[in-house]
Order: sequence, then C-alpha cells, then structure tokens
Amino acid sequence: MAPRSQTAASRTLAFVLHVWPYSESSLIAELLTRDQGRVVALGKGARRPRSGVRPLLQPFAPVTCKLVGKSEVQVLSGLEWAGSMGVLEGERLLSGMYINELVLGLLPRRDPHPEVFDHYVDALAGLAAPGATDATIRRFEYRLMRDLGYMPVPDASVLADVSPNAPWSLDEHEGWRMLPAGPGELLTQDFVALLADNFGDSARNRRLQTVLRRVIDHARAGCGARSRQAWQEFSRLRAKATPVTLSERGAA
Repeated sequence: MAPRSQTAASRTLAFVLHVWPYSESSLIAELLTRDQGRVVALGKGARRPRSGVRPLLQPFAPVTCKLVGKSEVQVLSGLEWAGSMGVLEGERLLSGMYINELVLGLLPRRDPHPEVFDHYVDALAGLAAPGATDATIRRFEYRLMRDLGYMPVPDASVLADVSPNAPWSLDEHEGWRMLPAGPGELLTQDFVALLADNFGDSARNRRLQTVLRRVIDHARAGCGARSRQAWQEFSRLRAKATPVTLSERGAA
C-alpha cells in the first residue's frame, strides 16, 4: 500500500531514516520530507511504555506529522501512520539500510530536494516488490548523485553522433571524456540507457556500480561503508541466516 498523501497544509509526509534515544523518555528522529528535506525532530515522551509514538518511529516507515519550531531540532507532533511500503527482510533490509545511509550522509539538513524524496519512495517500493534488487539500488544511487550534481551525463544530442560502443571515462574535475581507444568506465549505450531510465541490463549495472562507488566515496568519504560491509557478511552467511524483518528489529 502506498503512503497516504498529506491531509492538511500543516501536516507533512515523512519517512523515518534513523532514531536514537534522547533523555530517559524521548527520542530523536531523522526524517526525510518532501518539502523540508532531511530534518531532525524530537519525539517527546516517545520512550515511555504507553507511548503510541515509538511504534511508528521505525526505519522506512511513512508517517504524517507536524514539525513545530524553527530551530535545528523541531518538535514532532500529531504523528500518524501513513500506510505501509511492505516488509523488508534479508538482503532487501540491508539494501534499505544502505539507501538510508546514502540519504543521511549526502543530503544536507533542511535542504529540500523533492525529487530525491520521490526517488526514495520509488526505491522502497522496488525493494518491497518481488525480483532482483540490483536495478533498484543502481537506479536510486544514480538518481541521487545526478540530482545532487555529482553524476552528470552527456546530452542526448552529443551521444547521437557517437558510436554506441565508444568508451568514456569520468574525470572528477572535467566530467565525462570520450576516449580514443581502450577500455572505459561506461559506454555511449550506457548513457543512452540512463537517459531512458533503463536499468534492466546486468552487465551495464555492474559497470555503473563501479563508477557510482567512486563518485559516492568522493562525495562523502566512506558513506554507506558499514552497510556494504554488512551486506558482504550477509552474502557469505545467508545460506544459514534467519531472515530479519522490520517488525523483529522494532521489537529488539
């Protein structure tokens, strides 16, 4: 079920990225909103046994709320459940954790990026749906880095006159350069696919992954490293591992 839209101008739709304790009775939550970007909010009394707030402050959970105040840490008010994006478990849960780390590490606070919010919703829906997760992750990584200005792509008019198999290399200062010969990081046909939002080719996704790792690490040194390490550990042990669901994490 998709999250419900905003019900009033004073309320905002948000996703919970991360939560940590604050005092004996409250919680601090990092939220992703469409209109305010990434924000920090205080959930007063959320740690109390009978609080109805704490169960709603779970990673990947869409909520509607009021954000009160103009300081760096706003007060969370009127929190309500806004639907379900589905249950993430196993590799999909680790993928969601990685996506949250990218948003936390790369998106400045109080800097609205409505398109990033929309890409985040699409990514969670993709992770919750059947099928491979690689295309969903590559799509989100690429869209995020493109919209934040780290991953430009040559114009379609430039690509139209170039061989589909021409190799290109990314220079951190000069952008993409077509190479006269030899292996490149991406091919012309890869850019054409990116412009068409086509992430269905596994070989292309592997080439793109290599480039995106370098771009992401340049933008934010070590961003997402913990989740990538956890993913590697999970891949080695998944034959014996018991799937972990969001509900189980929330109850821990």
